[in-house]
Amino acid sequence: IAQHAGFCEGVERAYRVALETAQPGQPVYMLGNLVHNRQVVEKFKQLGTISVKTLAEIPAAGGTLLISAHGVVPEVYDEAKARNLLVVDTTCSWVKRAQKIAGEYAKDGRRVVIVGDKNHPEVTGLLGWSGPRAIVIENEAGLKNLHFAAGDRIGILAQTTQAAERFQTVVDFINKQARDVKAFNTICGATCKRQAAAV
Repeated sequence: IAQHAGFCEGVERAYRVALETAQPGQPVYMLGNLVHNRQVVEKFKQLGTISVKTLAEIPAAGGTLLISAHGVVPEVYDEAKARNLLVVDTTCSWVKRAQKIAGEYAKDGRRVVIVGDKNHPEVTGLLGWSGPRAIVIENEAGLKNLHFAAGDRIGILAQTTQAAERFQTVVDFINKQARDVKAFNTICGATCKRQAAAV
């Protein structure tokens, strides 16, 4: 077993908070899965937590909404408030930081490039913070058709669980394509430790 294995701090916190929340009483709804772990998903099912894909699935009676460690788009918070849901946010602090940076890039008028898996819930959330012109680059093949307009200002960040080499490849490529590029490595420390230990 690699030296650094198992839950990272962000997942440990999300799991602990979710366990405290999933107590008998008012219904607890989980948007998606708390983490990518079958045993954890099954445990919360046994505790009576109801998994939903959208807030529209939650009855009007209200209850508690658990936001997973992967984070969500900003609109979820507004919709939860409108539905009178108590929000328990377990978004990982590294993901929160990436969301903040994405929002700052968008506010600064930059076109945001996210290095990550476009189908991952974290990336879906990041897209929501990144403005309408944001794009996701999954791998080197995705760089082939990537072109920017002359005046484009670019902001680059990564899904927190990406490989550092992939992120750097994208940054190097875009630096050759555009003049005004800001890149922020948002890969979390636990990811880097686990990747190195596994190798």
